[in-house]
Amino acid sequence: MKSILVATRLIAAVALCTQVFCVSAAHAEEKIGTLSINDVRMRATYFSQEEKGGSFDLDNSAFGVLWRKDRHWSAHFTIGDQAYRNMPIYYSNTNPSQLGLVDAYAEYNGVYGRVRAGLIPIDFGYDGTLNEVHRYFQYSQSFSRRLIALSDEGVSFYTEHDGYFTELVIHNGSIDQANDGNPWLTGNWGWSNSRNLKVQLSLQTGVVSADLTTNSTNTIAGFQPGITSRWRNGALFAEYTPLDWNVVGEIGGGEMVQNDETGRYDYQLLQVSRDLSRNWTVGTRYDFFDPNMAIGGDAETDLSVVVALKSDDDTSKLLLEGTAPLQQTHQVHDDQLRLVWLLTPFAH
Repeated sequence: MKSILVATRLIAAVALCTQVFCVSAAHAEEKIGTLSINDVRMRATYFSQEEKGGSFDLDNSAFGVLWRKDRHWSAHFTIGDQAYRNMPIYYSNTNPSQLGLVDAYAEYNGVYGRVRAGLIPIDFGYDGTLNEVHRYFQYSQSFSRRLIALSDEGVSFYTEHDGYFTELVIHNGSIDQANDGNPWLTGNWGWSNSRNLKVQLSLQTGVVSADLTTNSTNTIAGFQPGITSRWRNGALFAEYTPLDWNVVGEIGGGEMVQNDETGRYDYQLLQVSRDLSRNWTVGTRYDFFDPNMAIGGDAETDLSVVVALKSDDDTSKLLLEGTAPLQQTHQVHDDQLRLVWLLTPFAH
């Protein structure tokens, strides 16, 4: 029922935005700048988990509009399921799912870099930077366990020179929760040759106030709800795309401090995919996550395989992904199967 309601609201929002766009186009002489649709994606998904059954949803579907005043100033708005902002689990055990803005920010591009303000992307790690149109696998455990947010209210500055780039993001951290006055800082540094190689280091730190964690049952890194905590998260990844291959390696982890006691977690990711032809792609992924390095036997390794059938113009993709979660001690019967139909006019 929730998926149907979200689908209905998304379709209504798309219809409304399209109507506004058409009206603006019809009165071009009255508008300033250019209004355009810059993101449309529909991900019809069937998800099945062993011993729990299956369900349908819209997954990470979205509709985006861009208003560009000139070559310097622009505004971006994307409507979708707000669950994909990925509210960190240390604030709440529940990730709110409702139709709303997932990106909404003003942007200025100048000689020295780019400034964004509003509801902005965080760009942390590989999953945080990947264009959703190119996503074959579901989010890795560092994101699916909701340790890192994908977007948040704040301001960011990005600059690059000769392939080297720096991005600094100051954001609330407490997504849609009462603002505790403790902004988070995320930094991204790296290098790209703009063709087939990208390396990025992401670091993040912030404080979570005790009164904002009473609804959380999170125990990652030994976290205890109701006690103020400081988090430090980090990730280093490299993506290499020679010819028809895509190879990604990532290592990451972090620490949490409460009452002068420190807990740690870590994860590793290796992902390889290959285009067999214009229409077929296959891939596999190793995704390891240890939620508390002080406790033995609680790590989990997710092994995934994906097969993708694509249209000639890449606007339609049918993805079949199977995942086998392997627990370190007591094996749980929770194998997963996803069937995704991705439709978008913005193929790359």
